[in-house]
Amino acid sequence: MRAAPKRQSPAQKVAARRLALQSRLTSYLMKASVRADRLLAQDPVFLDVETTGLTADDEVVEIAVCNRYERVLLHTLVNPRIEVSEEAQAVHGLSGDMLHGAPRFSEVAPRLLEVIAGRPVVAFNADFDRRLISQSLPSGSVAELGRWSCAMELAAQAFGPTNDFGTISLIDAMDAADLPWPGRAHRATADAMACARLVNRIASHHRPISEELDSLSPASGV
Repeated sequence: MRAAPKRQSPAQKVAARRLALQSRLTSYLMKASVRADRLLAQDPVFLDVETTGLTADDEVVEIAVCNRYERVLLHTLVNPRIEVSEEAQAVHGLSGDMLHGAPRFSEVAPRLLEVIAGRPVVAFNADFDRRLISQSLPSGSVAELGRWSCAMELAAQAFGPTNDFGTISLIDAMDAADLPWPGRAHRATADAMACARLVNRIASHHRPISEELDSLSPASGV
């Protein structure tokens, strides 16, 4: 006759539960979630730009910055020094006529640098946005752009890449996170707000697990 399994003590049950929770935190989604939460703790701003194109000569035609709660801190159209390419206009819908009368980027730069001063900047495809801002800024101001983090890289870790480049589009990431779009895609304000919404959603995934794990730690008295 088989012996009955030995019952776990309360301490063993707690230890087993802690191990199970710790194991769940090792997934790509949970690792991305912890990273996102740490980023939010630094009070970042979320930025997006629309541009004349993709090359080393292109410039910003629209820029928006919001905080983690999607409150817009800066939004403006920008009158570039070069023409908007047909390909870019087909994406964001901004024509040269629509930008006529908007400020040059040199006029926008002081306000932008004031808004982002001392705060991490988060953008979807941060390398691209930072490069285009650098190309549009007056020379000597690039160093003032501060610290940047890439929400695209974070989303690809959380949900997996969806293209041959090993990345994920903002639209695909919002779908994977089951989030509604806050406006028209490929316009700076909506995209900056979507980026903030996405990072907040990614950050939320680990919290119930981490909170339970904290409650089971020896310091909690459990």
